[in-house]
Amino acid sequence: MSPPTTAFWLILAAIALQRVAEVFIASRHERALRARGGRLVPGDRYPLIVASHAAFLVLMLVEHVVAPWAGPHLLTLPLLLAFLVGEGLRFAAMHALGDRWTTRVWTVPGEKRIERGIYRRLRHPNYVGVALGAVSLALAFGLPASALAMGAAQAWLLRGRIRLEESAFEESAREPAPLAPEQPA
Repeated sequence: MSPPTTAFWLILAAIALQRVAEVFIASRHERALRARGGRLVPGDRYPLIVASHAAFLVLMLVEHVVAPWAGPHLLTLPLLLAFLVGEGLRFAAMHALGDRWTTRVWTVPGEKRIERGIYRRLRHPNYVGVALGAVSLALAFGLPASALAMGAAQAWLLRGRIRLEESAFEESAREPAPLAPEQPA
C-alpha cells in the first residue's frame, strides 16, 4: 500500500469511528434533553441522513478501488485542509451547543436559540462543516462521483432538515419552559 492509499484508509476508518462515537454522545445528550422536557421533532430525516453517510463511505471505498483516476493529486493537500476546516466547524458547533448537540432535532420548550461561539457568526455551522468536509475529502482523493453524490444528497437532505429545525426552534422558544419536577420534602 502506498502512503497516499494508506492515508485514505486511515482517514476513512477514523471518520467511521468518529461517527459511531458521536452517536453515543448524542444519545447521552438526548437523555439530558428529555430530562429537561425536551421533545424529539418528527420528520427530521434522520434515517436518510444516516444512510447517506454510510453510503458515502461505501461509495468512496468503491470509487477509490475501481476508478483509474482515484488517488492524490496537485490539490490533495489544500482539499484536506478544507476537510479539516469542515471538521473544525462541526466541532465548534458541538462545543457551542453543549448538551443540546445531537444527531436528531430536539427542542426544549422555552429554551432560546444558541447564539454563542460559532453561532454568533454562522447559522448552521454543523451542516456547513458536514457538507464542506464530505465534498472536499472525496475530491482530495480524486473521487468526483463520491463528491457529487454526497454533495447532492446533503443539499437535498439538509435543506429540508434546516427548514424543520428553524420552524421547530421558533415554535419551541415561544412555549413556556416546563415546570421542574417537584422534589420530595
